[in-house]
Amino acid sequence: MRVRKKKWAETAIQESNICLTTAEAAKNRGKWREILQRQKIYLEIGCGKGKFITGLARTQENIGLIGMDSEINALCFAVKKSEEQRRTAESAAPLTLIYGTAEHLEQIFAPDEVARIYLNFSTPWPKRAHHKRRLTYPEFLASYLRILAVGGEIYLKTDNYDFFNASKIYLQYMGFTLTFAKENISKEEDVTGISTEYEEKFRQDGLAIYQLIARKGEEAEIRRLQAYYQAPDSPLRQEEEINRDLQNCEIFRSRASAYHQNKKDEEEKGRLQEN
Repeated sequence: MRVRKKKWAETAIQESNICLTTAEAAKNRGKWREILQRQKIYLEIGCGKGKFITGLARTQENIGLIGMDSEINALCFAVKKSEEQRRTAESAAPLTLIYGTAEHLEQIFAPDEVARIYLNFSTPWPKRAHHKRRLTYPEFLASYLRILAVGGEIYLKTDNYDFFNASKIYLQYMGFTLTFAKENISKEEDVTGISTEYEEKFRQDGLAIYQLIARKGEEAEIRRLQAYYQAPDSPLRQEEEINRDLQNCEIFRSRASAYHQNKKDEEEKGRLQEN
């Protein structure tokens, strides 16, 4: 669903004391609990116009909330909703918004700093060439593993079955444990109890909604699950298209590992030459 351009969007975000740029948010890395004065931090990636995150703010008074989006013409509405909540004391929880993308999560959050991540109706990127852009693709999940605390969870909702099915596989492949996964959930069955703008439209159009919860375990559990699901004979590799995605991830990881090793070798060589 395309969001119309708003002339006032950039000004609204620049003048807001609720919304931060990526660079501004990065200064708070490792200090979010102190800043929001809460022991648990929940993050919504792709908060859109803010209906979900401001809905959480009304009920989750013991949680520090952060909403992130890269679409300025949607985020400006979230800023207005959040500021109105603050003015009317309608919000029970502290809430900050970030104008940025998931690629910069590790610049913004320290390891184990986030207790829960919400992915609500993320772009499904159906074309195979675009799968790597999915917010549940293994490369993104690797970042989530680093910023999530042990026991931390990912809550996902989508109207796209292929994305839902692929996300289940990606999550298991990366060592997450699926604790809930259901197709065609009713509004009453939604474990969050809060709808998004997209969800309300999709339900009116009669589309099915899919939901899952994935948990990050202890390091040993993650390694055990990764060893099982990343093996060549893994049950996750039965679907040709998904298997190709997983192979692409392995190629990427192999190249990245080689790059970092070469960089270390060059740095070590430079130190030896200096001595």
